[in-house]
Amino acid sequence: MLLARASTREREIAIRAAVGAGRARVIRQFLAESVLLALLGGATGVALAAGSLAIIQRVGSPALPRLEDAHIDIFVMSFALLISLATGLLFGLAPALTFARRDLDEALRLDARSSSASTAQLRVRSMLVAVEVALAMVLLIGAGLMLRSFQRMTSYPPGLNPDRILTMRVSLAGPHYDRQWPNQNVYLQQLFQKLSDLPGVEAFGIDCGQFNQPLQVVGVRPLHGTRGGGPVRYVSTGYLKALGMPLLAGSWPPADQMLDDAVVNESFVRQIGAGADVIGRRVKGSFLNATITGVVADFKDVQLDVESTPQVFTDYRLIPGMRGVRIALRTSRDPLAIAETVRKAISSIDKNVPVSQVQTLAQELSNSVAARRFNLALLVVFAATAVLLAIVGIYGVIAYLVAQRTPEIGIRIALGASRRSILQMVVQQGMLMVLVGVCGGLVAASVLTRLMSHMLYGVKAGDPTTFALVAGAIAITALLACIGPALRAAWIDPMAALRNE
Repeated sequence: MLLARASTREREIAIRAAVGAGRARVIRQFLAESVLLALLGGATGVALAAGSLAIIQRVGSPALPRLEDAHIDIFVMSFALLISLATGLLFGLAPALTFARRDLDEALRLDARSSSASTAQLRVRSMLVAVEVALAMVLLIGAGLMLRSFQRMTSYPPGLNPDRILTMRVSLAGPHYDRQWPNQNVYLQQLFQKLSDLPGVEAFGIDCGQFNQPLQVVGVRPLHGTRGGGPVRYVSTGYLKALGMPLLAGSWPPADQMLDDAVVNESFVRQIGAGADVIGRRVKGSFLNATITGVVADFKDVQLDVESTPQVFTDYRLIPGMRGVRIALRTSRDPLAIAETVRKAISSIDKNVPVSQVQTLAQELSNSVAARRFNLALLVVFAATAVLLAIVGIYGVIAYLVAQRTPEIGIRIALGASRRSILQMVVQQGMLMVLVGVCGGLVAASVLTRLMSHMLYGVKAGDPTTFALVAGAIAITALLACIGPALRAAWIDPMAALRNE
Protein backbone atom coordinates (compact mmCIF):
# COMPACT_ATOMS: atom_id res chain seq x y z
CA MET A 1 0.00 0.00 0.00
CA LEU A 2 2.90 2.37 0.70
CA LEU A 3 4.32 1.61 -2.73
CA ALA A 4 0.95 2.28 -4.37
CA ARG A 5 0.53 5.52 -2.42
CA ALA A 6 4.04 6.68 -3.31
CA SER A 7 3.46 6.32 -7.05
CA THR A 8 0.61 8.87 -6.86
CA ARG A 9 2.92 11.48 -5.30
CA GLU A 10 5.25 11.83 -8.29
CA ARG A 11 4.04 15.34 -9.15
CA GLU A 12 4.18 16.42 -5.48
CA ILE A 13 7.79 15.27 -5.17
CA ALA A 14 8.67 17.00 -8.44
CA ILE A 15 7.27 20.29 -7.13
CA ARG A 16 9.23 19.92 -3.89
CA ALA A 17 12.39 19.30 -5.89
CA ALA A 18 11.67 22.32 -8.10
CA VAL A 19 11.45 24.67 -5.12
CA GLY A 20 14.77 23.48 -3.72
CA ALA A 21 14.21 20.22 -1.85
CA GLY A 22 17.24 17.99 -2.33
CA ARG A 23 17.09 14.25 -2.89
CA ALA A 24 18.31 13.62 0.65
CA ARG A 25 15.41 15.67 2.02
CA VAL A 26 12.93 13.71 -0.12
CA ILE A 27 14.37 10.43 1.12
CA ARG A 28 14.16 11.62 4.74
CA GLN A 29 10.53 12.60 4.24
CA PHE A 30 9.59 9.16 2.89
CA LEU A 31 11.50 7.43 5.67
CA ALA A 32 9.94 9.61 8.38
CA GLU A 33 6.42 8.93 7.12
CA SER A 34 6.90 5.18 6.73
CA VAL A 35 8.75 4.76 10.05
CA LEU A 36 6.02 6.72 11.85
CA LEU A 37 3.35 4.45 10.36
CA ALA A 38 5.40 1.38 11.24
CA LEU A 39 5.90 2.52 14.84
CA LEU A 40 2.19 3.25 15.22
CA GLY A 41 1.45 -0.19 13.82
CA GLY A 42 4.00 -1.76 16.16
CA ALA A 43 2.53 0.01 19.18
CA THR A 44 -0.94 -1.16 18.18
CA GLY A 45 0.40 -4.69 17.77
CA VAL A 46 2.00 -4.66 21.23
CA ALA A 47 -1.25 -3.40 22.75
CA LEU A 48 -3.23 -6.13 21.00
CA ALA A 49 -0.64 -8.70 22.11
CA ALA A 50 -0.97 -7.58 25.72
CA GLY A 51 -4.74 -7.88 25.58
CA SER A 52 -4.56 -11.23 23.81
CA LEU A 53 -2.06 -12.56 26.35
CA ALA A 54 -4.43 -11.73 29.19
CA ILE A 55 -7.23 -13.57 27.40
CA ILE A 56 -5.01 -16.57 26.69
CA GLN A 57 -3.94 -16.75 30.34
CA ARG A 58 -7.56 -16.66 31.49
CA VAL A 59 -8.85 -19.33 29.14
CA GLY A 60 -5.65 -21.34 28.73
CA SER A 61 -5.61 -24.90 30.04
CA PRO A 62 -3.83 -25.51 33.36
CA ALA A 63 -2.02 -28.33 31.59
CA LEU A 64 0.10 -25.74 29.76
CA PRO A 65 3.18 -25.26 31.95
CA ARG A 66 3.87 -21.80 33.39
CA LEU A 67 1.48 -20.03 31.06
CA GLU A 68 0.66 -17.60 33.86
CA ASP A 69 4.32 -16.49 33.92
CA ALA A 70 4.24 -15.29 30.32
CA HIS A 71 4.42 -11.51 30.02
CA ILE A 72 5.54 -8.76 27.68
CA ASP A 73 8.97 -7.63 28.92
CA ILE A 74 11.68 -5.30 27.67
CA PHE A 75 12.98 -7.95 25.27
CA VAL A 76 9.59 -8.30 23.58
CA MET A 77 9.24 -4.53 23.39
CA SER A 78 12.73 -4.21 21.91
CA PHE A 79 12.01 -6.90 19.34
CA ALA A 80 8.76 -5.19 18.33
CA LEU A 81 10.59 -1.86 18.05
CA LEU A 82 13.32 -3.34 15.85
CA ILE A 83 10.81 -5.08 13.58
CA SER A 84 8.77 -1.88 13.26
CA LEU A 85 11.85 0.19 12.43
CA ALA A 86 13.09 -2.35 9.91
CA THR A 87 9.68 -2.50 8.23
CA GLY A 88 9.40 1.27 8.08
CA LEU A 89 12.90 1.70 6.68
CA LEU A 90 12.44 -1.04 4.09
CA PHE A 91 9.12 0.16 2.68
CA GLY A 92 10.04 3.81 2.99
CA LEU A 93 13.43 3.48 1.36
CA ALA A 94 12.18 1.64 -1.73
CA PRO A 95 9.93 4.43 -3.12
CA ALA A 96 12.34 7.12 -1.90
CA LEU A 97 15.24 5.68 -3.87
CA THR A 98 12.96 5.24 -6.89
CA PHE A 99 12.11 8.93 -6.94
CA ALA A 100 15.68 9.93 -6.13
CA ARG A 101 16.90 8.23 -9.32
CA ARG A 102 14.09 9.42 -11.58
CA ASP A 103 14.02 12.58 -13.69
CA LEU A 104 10.93 14.33 -12.38
CA ASP A 105 10.89 17.29 -14.77
CA GLU A 106 8.30 15.59 -16.94
CA ALA A 107 6.04 15.12 -13.92
CA LEU A 108 5.55 18.86 -13.62
CA ARG A 109 3.79 18.86 -16.96
CA LEU A 110 1.36 16.12 -15.92
CA ASP A 111 -1.76 16.42 -13.88
CA ALA A 112 -1.60 14.54 -10.60
CA ARG A 113 -4.55 12.37 -11.58
CA SER A 114 -2.78 11.17 -14.67
CA SER A 115 0.38 10.11 -12.83
CA SER A 116 0.56 6.40 -13.08
CA ALA A 117 2.91 3.75 -11.93
CA SER A 118 5.39 2.19 -14.28
CA THR A 119 5.06 -1.35 -15.47
CA ALA A 120 7.93 -2.34 -13.20
CA GLN A 121 6.22 -0.79 -10.17
CA LEU A 122 2.95 -2.53 -10.96
CA ARG A 123 4.80 -5.79 -11.33
CA VAL A 124 6.53 -5.35 -7.97
CA ARG A 125 3.26 -4.60 -6.19
CA SER A 126 1.56 -7.53 -7.85
CA MET A 127 4.38 -9.84 -6.81
CA LEU A 128 4.18 -8.58 -3.22
CA VAL A 129 0.47 -9.40 -3.18
CA ALA A 130 1.21 -12.82 -4.68
CA VAL A 131 3.76 -13.43 -1.92
CA GLU A 132 1.14 -12.48 0.68
CA VAL A 133 -1.27 -14.97 -0.87
CA ALA A 134 1.41 -17.68 -0.93
CA LEU A 135 2.27 -17.13 2.74
CA ALA A 136 -1.42 -17.22 3.64
CA MET A 137 -1.73 -20.47 1.69
CA VAL A 138 1.13 -22.06 3.62
CA LEU A 139 -0.29 -21.03 6.98
CA LEU A 140 -3.83 -22.08 6.08
CA ILE A 141 -2.72 -25.47 4.79
CA GLY A 142 -0.69 -26.00 7.95
CA ALA A 143 -3.66 -25.01 10.09
CA GLY A 144 -5.97 -27.24 8.03
CA LEU A 145 -3.70 -30.26 8.42
CA MET A 146 -3.40 -29.65 12.16
CA LEU A 147 -7.16 -29.23 12.47
CA ARG A 148 -7.95 -32.47 10.63
CA SER A 149 -5.27 -34.24 12.64
CA PHE A 150 -6.71 -32.91 15.89
CA GLN A 151 -10.23 -34.00 14.93
CA ARG A 152 -9.09 -37.55 14.25
CA MET A 153 -6.93 -37.58 17.35
CA THR A 154 -9.80 -36.60 19.63
CA SER A 155 -12.38 -39.01 18.22
CA TYR A 156 -13.43 -41.75 20.62
CA PRO A 157 -14.06 -45.39 19.71
CA PRO A 158 -17.61 -46.79 20.01
CA GLY A 159 -18.48 -47.62 23.61
CA LEU A 160 -16.13 -45.14 25.25
CA ASN A 161 -18.03 -42.31 26.97
CA PRO A 162 -15.35 -40.28 28.78
CA ASP A 163 -17.88 -37.83 30.20
CA ARG A 164 -19.30 -40.58 32.45
CA ILE A 165 -15.96 -41.92 33.67
CA LEU A 166 -14.15 -40.58 36.73
CA THR A 167 -10.40 -41.15 37.01
CA MET A 168 -7.88 -40.52 39.76
CA ARG A 169 -4.46 -41.67 40.88
CA VAL A 170 -3.44 -43.24 44.17
CA SER A 171 0.24 -43.33 45.15
CA LEU A 172 1.62 -46.44 46.84
CA ALA A 173 5.20 -45.17 47.01
CA GLY A 174 5.25 -44.61 50.79
CA PRO A 175 7.47 -46.69 53.09
CA HIS A 176 4.57 -48.90 54.16
CA TYR A 177 3.70 -49.87 50.57
CA ASP A 178 6.75 -49.38 48.35
CA ARG A 179 7.83 -52.83 47.14
CA GLN A 180 5.64 -54.36 49.84
CA TRP A 181 3.25 -56.49 47.78
CA PRO A 182 1.35 -58.02 50.73
CA ASN A 183 0.56 -54.54 52.07
CA GLN A 184 -0.32 -53.30 48.59
CA ASN A 185 -2.66 -56.24 48.04
CA VAL A 186 -4.45 -55.65 51.35
CA TYR A 187 -4.90 -51.99 50.46
CA LEU A 188 -6.25 -52.80 46.99
CA GLN A 189 -8.76 -55.33 48.35
CA GLN A 190 -10.05 -52.70 50.76
CA LEU A 191 -10.15 -50.22 47.87
CA PHE A 192 -12.28 -52.57 45.79
CA GLN A 193 -14.70 -53.02 48.68
CA LYS A 194 -15.04 -49.28 49.26
CA LEU A 195 -15.66 -48.57 45.58
CA SER A 196 -18.23 -51.35 45.22
CA ASP A 197 -20.23 -49.87 48.13
CA LEU A 198 -20.46 -46.40 46.60
CA PRO A 199 -23.88 -45.40 45.17
CA GLY A 200 -23.91 -44.33 41.54
CA VAL A 201 -20.86 -46.41 40.56
CA GLU A 202 -21.76 -48.87 37.80
CA ALA A 203 -18.30 -50.35 37.23
CA PHE A 204 -14.74 -49.69 38.31
CA GLY A 205 -11.24 -50.99 37.83
CA ILE A 206 -7.59 -50.14 38.29
CA ASP A 207 -4.65 -49.76 35.95
CA CYS A 208 -1.30 -50.42 37.61
CA GLY A 209 0.92 -49.51 34.69
CA GLN A 210 2.53 -50.80 31.54
CA PHE A 211 5.73 -52.73 30.89
CA ASN A 212 7.34 -53.37 27.54
CA GLN A 213 8.70 -56.87 27.19
CA PRO A 214 9.48 -59.41 24.47
CA LEU A 215 6.27 -61.20 23.53
CA GLN A 216 5.65 -64.44 21.70
CA VAL A 217 2.28 -65.87 20.72
CA VAL A 218 2.69 -69.61 20.59
CA GLY A 219 2.53 -70.79 17.00
CA VAL A 220 2.87 -67.25 15.59
CA ARG A 221 5.90 -65.17 14.69
CA PRO A 222 7.33 -62.95 17.48
CA LEU A 223 5.72 -59.58 18.07
CA HIS A 224 7.94 -56.58 17.43
CA GLY A 225 6.09 -53.58 18.76
CA THR A 226 7.89 -50.82 20.56
CA ARG A 227 11.56 -51.11 21.41
CA GLY A 228 12.13 -54.00 23.78
CA GLY A 229 8.99 -55.89 22.74
CA GLY A 230 5.28 -55.23 23.17
CA PRO A 231 3.46 -53.30 25.90
CA VAL A 232 1.60 -55.25 28.58
CA ARG A 233 -1.00 -53.38 30.67
CA TYR A 234 -1.63 -54.72 34.17
CA VAL A 235 -5.27 -54.05 35.08
CA SER A 236 -8.06 -55.42 37.22
CA THR A 237 -10.90 -57.44 35.74
CA GLY A 238 -13.32 -54.52 35.69
CA TYR A 239 -11.04 -51.90 34.15
CA LEU A 240 -12.01 -52.43 30.51
CA LYS A 241 -15.65 -52.82 31.51
CA ALA A 242 -15.50 -49.51 33.40
CA LEU A 243 -14.28 -47.85 30.20
CA GLY A 244 -17.22 -49.40 28.36
CA MET A 245 -15.05 -51.15 25.77
CA PRO A 246 -17.02 -53.88 23.96
CA LEU A 247 -15.52 -57.24 23.13
CA LEU A 248 -14.95 -57.77 19.41
CA ALA A 249 -14.21 -61.46 19.81
CA GLY A 250 -13.96 -64.04 22.57
CA SER A 251 -15.08 -63.43 26.14
CA TRP A 252 -14.03 -61.65 29.29
CA PRO A 253 -11.78 -63.75 31.52
CA PRO A 254 -13.45 -64.94 34.74
CA ALA A 255 -12.30 -62.99 37.79
CA ASP A 256 -10.84 -66.08 39.45
CA GLN A 257 -8.86 -67.02 36.30
CA MET A 258 -7.51 -63.58 35.38
CA LEU A 259 -4.01 -64.59 36.50
CA ASP A 260 -3.88 -67.07 33.64
CA ASP A 261 -5.84 -65.12 31.01
CA ALA A 262 -5.34 -62.01 28.90
CA VAL A 263 -7.23 -59.71 26.55
CA VAL A 264 -5.57 -58.11 23.50
CA ASN A 265 -6.51 -55.18 21.26
CA GLU A 266 -7.06 -54.99 17.51
CA SER A 267 -3.57 -53.67 16.80
CA PHE A 268 -2.09 -56.72 18.50
CA VAL A 269 -4.14 -59.05 16.32
CA ARG A 270 -3.25 -57.15 13.14
CA GLN A 271 0.45 -57.14 13.92
CA ILE A 272 0.75 -60.86 14.56
CA GLY A 273 -1.53 -61.61 11.61
CA ALA A 274 -3.44 -64.34 13.42
CA GLY A 275 -6.95 -63.00 12.80
CA ALA A 276 -9.70 -64.80 14.68
CA ASP A 277 -7.26 -67.62 15.47
CA VAL A 278 -5.76 -65.54 18.26
CA ILE A 279 -8.46 -66.66 20.71
CA GLY A 280 -7.19 -69.52 22.84
CA ARG A 281 -3.52 -69.05 22.00
CA ARG A 282 -0.87 -68.60 24.66
CA VAL A 283 1.06 -65.34 24.82
CA LYS A 284 4.37 -65.36 26.66
CA GLY A 285 6.65 -62.59 27.88
CA SER A 286 9.17 -61.81 30.59
CA PHE A 287 6.37 -61.36 33.15
CA LEU A 288 3.50 -62.97 31.27
CA ASN A 289 2.26 -66.45 30.41
CA ALA A 290 -1.46 -66.30 29.68
CA THR A 291 -4.20 -67.52 27.37
CA ILE A 292 -5.86 -64.96 25.10
CA THR A 293 -9.59 -65.02 25.79
CA GLY A 294 -10.82 -61.84 24.10
CA VAL A 295 -10.16 -58.98 21.70
CA VAL A 296 -11.19 -55.34 22.28
CA ALA A 297 -11.11 -52.33 19.97
CA ASP A 298 -8.15 -49.98 19.99
CA PHE A 299 -8.68 -47.11 22.40
CA LYS A 300 -6.75 -44.35 24.12
CA ASP A 301 -7.48 -43.81 27.80
CA VAL A 302 -4.42 -41.82 28.90
CA GLN A 303 -3.12 -39.74 25.99
CA LEU A 304 -4.84 -38.81 22.76
CA ASP A 305 -1.71 -37.70 20.91
CA VAL A 306 -0.22 -41.17 20.53
CA GLU A 307 -0.81 -43.81 17.89
CA SER A 308 -2.63 -46.96 18.94
CA THR A 309 -0.12 -49.72 19.65
CA PRO A 310 -0.47 -53.48 20.15
CA GLN A 311 -1.40 -54.09 23.78
CA VAL A 312 -2.02 -57.03 26.07
CA PHE A 313 -4.20 -56.61 29.18
CA THR A 314 -3.61 -59.03 32.02
CA ASP A 315 -4.05 -59.25 35.80
CA TYR A 316 -2.54 -56.46 37.89
CA ARG A 317 -1.20 -59.01 40.39
CA LEU A 318 1.37 -60.11 37.81
CA ILE A 319 3.03 -56.70 37.63
CA PRO A 320 6.74 -56.87 38.48
CA GLY A 321 6.64 -53.64 40.48
CA MET A 322 3.96 -51.12 41.43
CA ARG A 323 4.22 -47.64 42.93
CA GLY A 324 0.69 -46.45 42.30
CA VAL A 325 -2.61 -47.18 40.58
CA ARG A 326 -4.96 -45.30 38.31
CA ILE A 327 -8.63 -45.78 39.14
CA ALA A 328 -11.46 -45.57 36.61
CA LEU A 329 -15.13 -45.51 37.65
CA ARG A 330 -18.13 -45.46 35.34
CA THR A 331 -20.99 -43.63 37.00
CA SER A 332 -24.72 -43.41 36.41
CA ARG A 333 -24.70 -39.62 36.92
CA ASP A 334 -22.31 -36.69 36.75
CA PRO A 335 -18.93 -38.09 37.88
CA LEU A 336 -17.80 -34.80 39.40
CA ALA A 337 -20.88 -34.78 41.63
CA ILE A 338 -19.58 -37.85 43.48
CA ALA A 339 -15.87 -37.07 43.14
CA GLU A 340 -15.52 -35.81 46.71
CA THR A 341 -17.43 -38.82 48.05
CA VAL A 342 -15.07 -41.15 46.20
CA ARG A 343 -12.03 -39.26 47.48
CA LYS A 344 -13.22 -39.47 51.09
CA ALA A 345 -13.97 -43.18 50.75
CA ILE A 346 -10.46 -43.87 49.45
CA SER A 347 -8.82 -41.66 52.08
CA SER A 348 -10.69 -43.52 54.83
CA ILE A 349 -8.64 -46.63 54.02
CA ASP A 350 -5.34 -44.91 54.78
CA LYS A 351 -5.15 -41.14 55.15
CA ASN A 352 -1.41 -41.24 54.40
CA VAL A 353 -2.03 -42.46 50.85
CA PRO A 354 -2.43 -39.40 48.60
CA VAL A 355 -5.27 -39.25 46.08
CA SER A 356 -4.59 -36.91 43.17
CA GLN A 357 -5.73 -35.86 39.68
CA VAL A 358 -9.43 -36.44 40.34
CA GLN A 359 -11.14 -35.61 37.06
CA THR A 360 -13.34 -37.05 34.36
CA LEU A 361 -11.69 -39.09 31.65
CA ALA A 362 -12.81 -36.42 29.18
CA GLN A 363 -10.87 -33.80 31.15
CA GLU A 364 -7.81 -36.03 31.38
CA LEU A 365 -7.79 -36.75 27.66
CA SER A 366 -8.42 -33.09 26.87
CA ASN A 367 -5.48 -32.03 29.03
CA SER A 368 -3.25 -34.54 27.26
CA VAL A 369 -3.59 -32.52 24.04
CA ALA A 370 -3.76 -29.07 25.63
CA ALA A 371 -0.45 -28.00 24.14
CA ARG A 372 -1.51 -29.19 20.68
CA ARG A 373 -4.86 -27.42 20.98
CA PHE A 374 -3.11 -24.21 22.05
CA ASN A 375 -0.65 -24.38 19.15
CA LEU A 376 -3.50 -25.09 16.75
CA ALA A 377 -5.43 -22.06 17.97
CA LEU A 378 -2.39 -19.82 17.50
CA LEU A 379 -1.77 -21.22 14.03
CA VAL A 380 -5.39 -20.60 13.05
CA VAL A 381 -5.16 -17.00 14.30
CA PHE A 382 -1.93 -16.42 12.38
CA ALA A 383 -3.39 -17.98 9.25
CA ALA A 384 -6.55 -15.88 9.50
CA THR A 385 -4.43 -12.75 9.96
CA ALA A 386 -2.33 -13.63 6.92
CA VAL A 387 -5.46 -14.16 4.83
CA LEU A 388 -6.89 -10.84 6.00
CA LEU A 389 -3.68 -9.02 5.05
CA ALA A 390 -3.61 -10.74 1.67
CA ILE A 391 -7.23 -9.77 0.97
CA VAL A 392 -6.56 -6.18 2.00
CA GLY A 393 -3.55 -6.16 -0.30
CA ILE A 394 -5.54 -7.53 -3.22
CA TYR A 395 -8.36 -5.06 -2.67
CA GLY A 396 -5.96 -2.14 -2.31
CA VAL A 397 -3.96 -2.92 -5.43
CA ILE A 398 -7.05 -3.51 -7.58
CA ALA A 399 -8.76 -0.38 -6.25
CA TYR A 400 -5.63 1.64 -6.98
CA LEU A 401 -5.34 0.22 -10.50
CA VAL A 402 -8.97 1.07 -11.18
CA ALA A 403 -8.40 4.63 -9.98
CA GLN A 404 -5.30 4.99 -12.17
CA ARG A 405 -7.01 3.52 -15.22
CA THR A 406 -10.26 5.48 -14.87
CA PRO A 407 -9.64 7.52 -18.07
CA GLU A 408 -8.73 4.38 -20.02
CA ILE A 409 -11.83 2.59 -18.75
CA GLY A 410 -13.94 5.61 -19.66
CA ILE A 411 -12.56 5.55 -23.21
CA ARG A 412 -13.24 1.80 -23.48
CA ILE A 413 -16.85 2.29 -22.41
CA ALA A 414 -17.26 5.26 -24.75
CA LEU A 415 -15.99 3.15 -27.64
CA GLY A 416 -18.57 0.46 -26.94
CA ALA A 417 -17.00 -1.87 -24.39
CA SER A 418 -19.68 -3.57 -22.32
CA ARG A 419 -19.73 -3.24 -18.58
CA ARG A 420 -19.42 -7.00 -18.34
CA SER A 421 -16.13 -6.92 -20.29
CA ILE A 422 -14.80 -4.18 -17.98
CA LEU A 423 -15.80 -6.27 -14.98
CA GLN A 424 -14.04 -9.32 -16.41
CA MET A 425 -10.91 -7.31 -17.25
CA VAL A 426 -10.50 -6.01 -13.70
CA VAL A 427 -11.31 -9.34 -12.05
CA GLN A 428 -8.90 -11.19 -14.34
CA GLN A 429 -6.12 -8.78 -13.47
CA GLY A 430 -6.68 -9.35 -9.77
CA MET A 431 -7.12 -13.11 -10.01
CA LEU A 432 -3.90 -13.40 -12.00
CA MET A 433 -2.01 -12.22 -8.91
CA VAL A 434 -3.97 -14.67 -6.80
CA LEU A 435 -3.26 -17.54 -9.19
CA VAL A 436 0.47 -16.87 -8.99
CA GLY A 437 0.26 -16.75 -5.20
CA VAL A 438 -1.84 -19.91 -4.96
CA CYS A 439 0.56 -21.86 -7.19
CA GLY A 440 3.54 -20.61 -5.20
CA GLY A 441 1.78 -21.40 -1.95
CA LEU A 442 0.95 -24.95 -3.04
CA VAL A 443 4.56 -25.60 -3.99
CA ALA A 444 5.90 -24.09 -0.76
CA ALA A 445 3.33 -25.92 1.37
CA SER A 446 4.09 -29.28 -0.26
CA VAL A 447 7.70 -28.85 0.85
CA LEU A 448 7.23 -27.23 4.25
CA THR A 449 4.43 -29.49 5.49
CA ARG A 450 6.82 -32.44 5.34
CA LEU A 451 8.62 -30.86 8.28
CA MET A 452 5.46 -31.16 10.37
CA SER A 453 4.61 -34.74 9.39
CA HIS A 454 5.67 -35.96 12.85
CA MET A 455 3.01 -33.67 14.36
CA LEU A 456 0.15 -35.11 12.33
CA TYR A 457 -2.13 -37.96 13.34
CA GLY A 458 -4.08 -39.93 10.77
CA VAL A 459 -3.45 -37.31 8.07
CA LYS A 460 -0.68 -37.22 5.47
CA ALA A 461 1.41 -34.06 5.09
CA GLY A 462 0.41 -33.86 1.42
CA ASP A 463 -3.30 -34.46 2.05
CA PRO A 464 -4.94 -33.47 -1.27
CA THR A 465 -8.30 -32.67 0.34
CA THR A 466 -6.79 -30.05 2.62
CA PHE A 467 -4.73 -28.53 -0.20
CA ALA A 468 -7.76 -28.34 -2.50
CA LEU A 469 -10.08 -26.86 0.13
CA VAL A 470 -7.58 -24.18 1.12
CA ALA A 471 -6.83 -23.26 -2.50
CA GLY A 472 -10.56 -23.01 -3.23
CA ALA A 473 -11.21 -20.91 -0.13
CA ILE A 474 -8.38 -18.52 -1.00
CA ALA A 475 -9.61 -18.18 -4.59
CA ILE A 476 -13.22 -17.49 -3.57
CA THR A 477 -12.20 -14.98 -0.91
CA ALA A 478 -9.87 -13.20 -3.33
CA LEU A 479 -12.61 -13.11 -5.96
CA LEU A 480 -14.90 -11.36 -3.49
CA ALA A 481 -12.12 -8.84 -2.78
CA CYS A 482 -11.85 -8.10 -6.51
CA ILE A 483 -15.58 -7.72 -7.07
CA GLY A 484 -15.91 -4.35 -5.30
CA PRO A 485 -13.33 -2.42 -7.36
CA ALA A 486 -14.43 -4.26 -10.50
CA LEU A 487 -18.04 -3.16 -10.05
CA ARG A 488 -16.95 0.43 -9.54
CA ALA A 489 -14.90 0.22 -12.74
CA ALA A 490 -17.80 -1.28 -14.69
CA TRP A 491 -20.13 1.55 -13.67
CA ILE A 492 -17.78 4.44 -14.39
CA ASP A 493 -19.48 7.33 -16.20
CA PRO A 494 -17.35 7.69 -19.35
CA MET A 495 -18.21 11.38 -19.78
CA ALA A 496 -17.21 12.22 -16.21
CA ALA A 497 -14.01 10.19 -16.53
CA LEU A 498 -12.98 11.92 -19.77
CA ARG A 499 -13.97 15.37 -18.47
CA ASN A 500 -11.81 14.89 -15.35
CA GLU A 501 -8.95 13.72 -17.53
